[in-house]
Amino acid sequence: QILYEPMVRDLEYLWSLVEGNGLFFQRYATSKGLWDHELNDIGHFSYNNIIVYDALLKGSYIAGALNDKQLSEQLLYRASVLKEGIMKYLWQGDKGCFPKGLQNQEFCHMANCLALAVGILSKEQAEQTINQLLQWFPEHLVYGKVVSLFIRGCFRYGYDEIAYQTLTGKTGLSYEGDIPVHVNWLDSIMDENGPATTTE
Repeated sequence: QILYEPMVRDLEYLWSLVEGNGLFFQRYATSKGLWDHELNDIGHFSYNNIIVYDALLKGSYIAGALNDKQLSEQLLYRASVLKEGIMKYLWQGDKGCFPKGLQNQEFCHMANCLALAVGILSKEQAEQTINQLLQWFPEHLVYGKVVSLFIRGCFRYGYDEIAYQTLTGKTGLSYEGDIPVHVNWLDSIMDENGPATTTE
């Protein structure tokens, strides 16, 4: 309850940056830390839009739980507007995946893993995306954030075997100095010395 009003203000701010095409616009002042640590990522990005969509859904759920029916319905409607924009302008149906954004059509593993995790895709679209990610992952399934989103998404859409294999198998190559190393997530969490962060 204490955090409810700040949450409402935050969601109102995010919604103020959703444009007429139904997409959230990432502005310069808040562009640090999307792909790197520089103020330079400006535009309509898949990852940003999907996470704002999910924030609106979660806000709707919280408002409903606190008996604020009007706000709950408003946020649910806003999430639907954003989803429509995301699927119309960012989803690549012929490829079965999301690019980095409108201005950058490069495949975005983070956006696609997030899309699976938050459930924005249909069952058929999710199957396409999982297949795309499985082709990309052998060498790149490294970072904890991406791995955890992918596992969560696979479980969400009923691909339990793939989720379990990812959870219990070795990841792609990471590098410690010049030495390539694999990470086994279950073994890692058994070690009291690590991993300490999601990227490890």
